[in-house]
Amino acid sequence: MEKLWENAKKIRRQGEPEITYLKDVIKRYALGQVANEGGYLTKFREAFAKHVGSKFAIPRATGFVALAEAVSVSGASVGSEVLVDSLTHFGAR
Repeated sequence: MEKLWENAKKIRRQGEPEITYLKDVIKRYALGQVANEGGYLTKFREAFAKHVGSKFAIPRATGFVALAEAVSVSGASVGSEVLVDSLTHFGAR
């Protein structure tokens, strides 16, 4: 864990709040608690929702997961045509 922290310090010099958060995340990761509700994910979700003027926000691990979920809840089924922008990765089909 100490080596992980040393590498993290080399990435970019941050202010004290960021270093405190980073240390906490590394500690939580070492304890297997990164994805716990009530932590940074909850803070991020609430701050993002407020930033975009939404009541809710649902973070996803990747854009592919978000697209797959959006198509799933849209009611599209096998054979449906789903239009996406040209920047969408071809693997997200």
